[in-house]
Amino acid sequence: MRKFILHIDGIAAFLVGATSLIFLPYVTKIYSADRGIIEFIGASNLVFSAYSLWLAFFATRTVPKINFLVIANTCWCINCLVMLVNLYASSSPLLRAHISLEGAFVASLAFFEYKNRNYLAQIKTAN
Repeated sequence: MRKFILHIDGIAAFLVGATSLIFLPYVTKIYSADRGIIEFIGASNLVFSAYSLWLAFFATRTVPKINFLVIANTCWCINCLVMLVNLYASSSPLLRAHISLEGAFVASLAFFEYKNRNYLAQIKTAN
């Protein structure tokens, strides 16, 4: 399982980002959210996805490259907490749940990627 943590990270981020942006009008309505918040979440997830999948499939992995992803995931988790606090009074329970679960998921990814950074750096990609 730990061999595929970067794949899981990238695919999950891609699914959230793409779904958020493709179904933007519906998502904003379901979440009763400002369009800009959903665009920000969607676009950010696509950027994370690109880096995670690049590491998973193409990059020569090094500990510093994996550490960068860990730091980025940790920053995104903190961003989720900030969004949750700032949007709490004006957001729907569904949006709060989404942001909370995404923050928890990304924190878990950061933990497992950091814990396994040396192992992940040793795995050869398809290149």
